[in-house]
Amino acid sequence: MKLMDHLHWEDIDDENLDFFKAIGVDCLLAHLPGELADGRDPTDEMGRVKDLVEAHGLELYAIHSHQVPRERIIHGQPGREEELANWAKVIRAIGAVGVPATATTFYAIGHFRTEPTTGRGGATYCTWNFEEYSKDPPKFPGLELSEKRLWENMAWWAERIVPVAEEAGVRIALHPDDPPTPEPLGGLPASSSVSIITSASSTSNRVRRWVCCSARGACRRWGRM
Repeated sequence: MKLMDHLHWEDIDDENLDFFKAIGVDCLLAHLPGELADGRDPTDEMGRVKDLVEAHGLELYAIHSHQVPRERIIHGQPGREEELANWAKVIRAIGAVGVPATATTFYAIGHFRTEPTTGRGGATYCTWNFEEYSKDPPKFPGLELSEKRLWENMAWWAERIVPVAEEAGVRIALHPDDPPTPEPLGGLPASSSVSIITSASSTSNRVRRWVCCSARGACRRWGRM
């Protein structure tokens, strides 16, 4: 078993990598910033970061692609072909530098949270309380999407991007619903990754389900998120 932590792209520096190595971290997940997912070829920049991580005795195991634009794909809107082409470029770049995995979310809106709570040692916990949320649930006019349409759009993406990942040698991990509630949140359906894994599975099963176990608010050192 290996211990992995994560850093945002701008935080990948000597100080943080030395810290991770000192506390026994084996590998790193790096969050790809949106400006590197705007249609340009990010291969050289990914290679630079991978070299830096490895120079500190760590493995760059995954590049998280949650900032790669996908709103038109999720909602089945014009322009989704361009977003798909951008996704393919990012996946190919990840494979070209020898990083074995990427990860993403596929929510129609995003994460849902209630007010943070204070935990052990005064740490701030990222919190979800469905009863509190239900008192005044937010609405998102204009983003309405049926469950059937959401699955159709997600399958459209997966069926086209999995062959690219196959060719590039990259595994794709899909973040499960967060929070994992069966009730629609914000008036939109849940997007558990189980059906996508089934509909887009391939001989090497490049689409994986990713169970996120981080306690970001509780564990960030120096008080940073």
